[in-house]
Amino acid sequence: MAPAALRLLSILAAHFAGAQALRRASKKKEDAQLQAADTTGPSVVGKQIMVDGKPFFMQGVAYSPIPIGESAAYDFPYGDYFLDEYQTLWERDFPLLVDMGVNTLRLYGWTPGRDHAKFLDACQHNGLRVILTFYMGHNAVFPVNTPAQQQEIIDNFAKEVVRTGAHPAILAWTLGNEINGAWNGFVAALDELNGCEGDKTCYLEALFDFIDKGSRQAREALTADLTKSGVPKAEQHVPLMVTSLADVNDEAGVLATIAEQKGKTFDNIDVWGIQLYRGNTFGGWLEQAAEWSTKPALVTEYGVDAMSDPCGTAAFADAGACNTTTVANMQEWGAEYGVNELKHAEWNANLTSALYEYKDRPESLICGGSMMAWVDERWKGAMFTEAVCSDGGNGREGVNCSRFHSDCPANSAWDMSLCGYPLEATFDNFINEAWFGINEPSINEPDGERLPDSLKQRKLYYDLRELWTGKPTS
Repeated sequence: MAPAALRLLSILAAHFAGAQALRRASKKKEDAQLQAADTTGPSVVGKQIMVDGKPFFMQGVAYSPIPIGESAAYDFPYGDYFLDEYQTLWERDFPLLVDMGVNTLRLYGWTPGRDHAKFLDACQHNGLRVILTFYMGHNAVFPVNTPAQQQEIIDNFAKEVVRTGAHPAILAWTLGNEINGAWNGFVAALDELNGCEGDKTCYLEALFDFIDKGSRQAREALTADLTKSGVPKAEQHVPLMVTSLADVNDEAGVLATIAEQKGKTFDNIDVWGIQLYRGNTFGGWLEQAAEWSTKPALVTEYGVDAMSDPCGTAAFADAGACNTTTVANMQEWGAEYGVNELKHAEWNANLTSALYEYKDRPESLICGGSMMAWVDERWKGAMFTEAVCSDGGNGREGVNCSRFHSDCPANSAWDMSLCGYPLEATFDNFINEAWFGINEPSINEPDGERLPDSLKQRKLYYDLRELWTGKPTS
């Protein structure tokens, strides 16, 4: 046989042996994952989330039951309505959540160091899992400008994971929320610290390294604490570590590039989670995830708001709709304006159905998602955020201020506000931050006594209930 042919055979044999070795390593890893899945806690096997040894598909909602007139930013308990004194809120909500078919609540933060055991116990009693967020807010408050500052955040995160412990209701933790979004200031700090000079692959790698390191330290701290307490490894309930990334920087493409160029897959992050707002579809993201992800994937936030706002129509905006329109007078621009339950239900049910197609598909890495949101949140209209246009004449993404409501922010969290920003990925081309609710709250104050707000279920509630439970909408 010619030397060239021998060399070719040698190369092919080496390639075959390498492929076999990779398959054996993958099989060994999956066997170990399967063994771990026999425990009582959540785990990952291949590209599936397992709970109690069975595949888990998340039918979730963003749960932030902030009453009318109160604000997560300005009023105690600063969004932490998971303390014992707010039990009446859960007693109002949990029967409705269970009836709708929800199995997971996505929380955006609570007060570290406070006791939330009664809330978690109530979740467990009602068959609800929880994804907890370690709140990071903005880089100005929780800076990551130096390695020491990053380590302080990670230490506090690990401390809270250990303090909360291995409660059976906890499905996962996420370190921060949308911390890759430019509006939070973290990526700019990491860009400068690492000399990235605007290279998004560089600063996102630094961000993923930070999340990966935090995930590892928190997991190791919890398992060490459980072991010290005498809990056998096979019985340790250790929550998963999930990201909650904004869909802004082609994160999927960057992750694929980092994996290809550096072989890094950030193994301490169990599940990739991303918030998707691309219209009445997910814009191909669900299909594309299979091409780049080495892990299960969750859509940690999705949905459209219920308000149809004339400010989103360019001709009406030019005619002054963004300057004079209120919730009370908006139908002067047309009968279609105001809360549009039909469109709200149609778009959100379409998105949820697209997710639900991946349920009971073992080969799929899509493991469900969390809809925005359980109730309307008036407090968001009173926030000085991206819904407010700058003095320079331009607001979010350079859109001219004539396309924003001029009376924002609202005076208080009691007001029904239209504050938001233009976005084509909605049925009215405008996002109204306070109006995402599956339920519409109203003030419940008989005999002057402040009680939990009453909830009116929008059409979407019944459409989701039919999809998730099979119960008819009527």
